[in-house]
Amino acid sequence: MISLTATNHILEINTSAASDIDVLVSFVDHTSTGGTLGDQQTLITTATNTTILSAPASSTQRQVKMVSIYNTSTSTTNTIIVKKDIGGTEYEIFRGILAPFERIEYNDGQGWESFANSGAKKASLNQGTSPTSSSLQTVVLTSDVVNNNATANTLQDVTGLFFPVTNGKTYYFKFFISYDAAATTTGSRWTVGEVTTTRISYISQYSLSTTTQTTNYANAVDLPAAANGTSYSTTGNSAVVEGIVVPSVDGNLQLKFASEVASSAITAKAGSVCYYQELA
Repeated sequence: MISLTATNHILEINTSAASDIDVLVSFVDHTSTGGTLGDQQTLITTATNTTILSAPASSTQRQVKMVSIYNTSTSTTNTIIVKKDIGGTEYEIFRGILAPFERIEYNDGQGWESFANSGAKKASLNQGTSPTSSSLQTVVLTSDVVNNNATANTLQDVTGLFFPVTNGKTYYFKFFISYDAAATTTGSRWTVGEVTTTRISYISQYSLSTTTQTTNYANAVDLPAAANGTSYSTTGNSAVVEGIVVPSVDGNLQLKFASEVASSAITAKAGSVCYYQELA
């Protein structure tokens, strides 16, 4: 249970990035004459400390019934820290990472839960002597992303196909991409980047023909440096980027791609998918 029992008790959150965070808090004020329902809504747009539940009136005990913290940004990941402030002294209650369209929710009697951008509840998996800290998560590309840059081999984000990472944690990831090419003579390049890493190792593979592929082994972001020379078809090509990453900052691990030929499109198709899991 979370309660504010004095006039110098408030509930606040710290946001790590400037993105739109919608917060709703429902509560009950208890006095000698009974209980009164209430709620408080807050829209946060900056990286700062923000009060999300004000202090109760004198002779009133404020019981928190529900807290909903929702990241409505389309592109920015935010680290959220929930704190109880007692006369200027802050006590951390909960910390979590919200990717775009993810939500954290507190319910009295149940505690804190995290929800993926699909609305599905995230679940922990703790088994054996070396347990993983979370279950396998999925991100699906919802619309086509085209790279037909006027400069050949220019990397571009596959917008919407990324996952949030925390400094010092270890993650497994696998991107499976279905893509089209403007011509079979237009090759491609597939990699990951955006975040700074302490360690990363991954394999990037993409098709040349129905039976052959380019295979690249990489230990730094944005590799390989060059695109391959062909695509086996104009439709239904496949690429896989799979590995382990330990980031050195909070951020996103972003899938990136390039076209080997200037102004000749490589199109990552909707339905391409990312699987990731925090390991330690």
